[in-house]
Amino acid sequence: MSAFSEQAFKAKLKDLNNTQASIQTISLWAGHHRKQYARIVAIWMEELREAREAGRKLTLLYFANDVVQNMRKKALEFLAEFQTVLLEAFINASKQARVEGEEKVVKSLGRLAQVWRDRTIFEEAFILKLEQILVEQPAAIISTPKPAAMGKPAAYTATVPVTMAISHTPPPPEPQPDSKRIKIDVADFQAYTKANQDKQVGKGKLEPTSDDEDYEEIAPYVNGTNSSESPKLETLLRLVQKLQSAPSANGTIRSKIAELPGVITDPAAIDRISDPTEIERLVKVAREGLQVVMEYNKELNQELLDRQAVAAELARQLAFHRKIIDEKEHLREELAQQISERRAFRDKLAIHTDSLPDLNRAGGLTNSFSDGQGRATAASNKVTSLKHSLFK
Repeated sequence: MSAFSEQAFKAKLKDLNNTQASIQTISLWAGHHRKQYARIVAIWMEELREAREAGRKLTLLYFANDVVQNMRKKALEFLAEFQTVLLEAFINASKQARVEGEEKVVKSLGRLAQVWRDRTIFEEAFILKLEQILVEQPAAIISTPKPAAMGKPAAYTATVPVTMAISHTPPPPEPQPDSKRIKIDVADFQAYTKANQDKQVGKGKLEPTSDDEDYEEIAPYVNGTNSSESPKLETLLRLVQKLQSAPSANGTIRSKIAELPGVITDPAAIDRISDPTEIERLVKVAREGLQVVMEYNKELNQELLDRQAVAAELARQLAFHRKIIDEKEHLREELAQQISERRAFRDKLAIHTDSLPDLNRAGGLTNSFSDGQGRATAASNKVTSLKHSLFK
């Protein structure tokens, strides 16, 4: 992988879209360059400030979510650096969402905060500040007292300053987190994908239409569910093989389209034609060309969906194998701990063994004592025999 470059990272953020494959790819790149965490977070925050649409800001926050979840065990400095700017990021995104009337963005931000609470990414006090931003006007955040308890957040309506009364409407109710789900809601993801597609279509750009299904298919693997269902390599190979005969590589059709007379696309040239026969011929050519172009566009749309399917399958494979690596790493740590404990036990056992008496040496002393006792008995017998011989 190439060295870190601010321009390269900015270009990647410009290309970032709200598909899981795109988010995960750039997140892995950022994780690889985690030593540059301060510059990465600063550039990310600059990009979020410059983003004009609430949906774009939400996509950047999805990227931050993927980074902090992946780096919580490998690079805690990443989490600390993001924590310094996330309050401003939430204020910025929620303010733009309210300007655009996009309440779903605000709800998605609330779900992000809930994900971080459920997975203990950040402390509870910080999560409460993020949630407080979503139910109050940004100007009121500074004067709002901090919650005294660290448990479930209380109703924020009682802590809203008087300055908020100018709206003459009560603050929006606190988002109720769904304890059964710990991932970003797929329905919200679909809504913003469709909204972005509609905007791009209005600008004359063709955008994929299967991002929602891709995310819904990948999300279970990314969020830890379906762990018993491993993605099959055969599926990925089949999808890749399908792209080998992609329409975009069909030179025959492209040549046929290129050979169509340019006059059929030039209104000024058509106005200059006065021969009815020539006009009829061009109309026929135009109809045939239109049929070819429409069929080719249909095939290109299908190819685009196929390429998205490959990207989705790659993301599934990557998420699944990343989870396996994490499990193996956890097992390695456990085995290393067990080895360390056994080595400590072995060292203690060696110390106790050295403190025991030498049995071989103890055996030699016993033999010497036995020999001395035998010689003393023999001497005593000799004295006794001498006494008997003298008295005779």
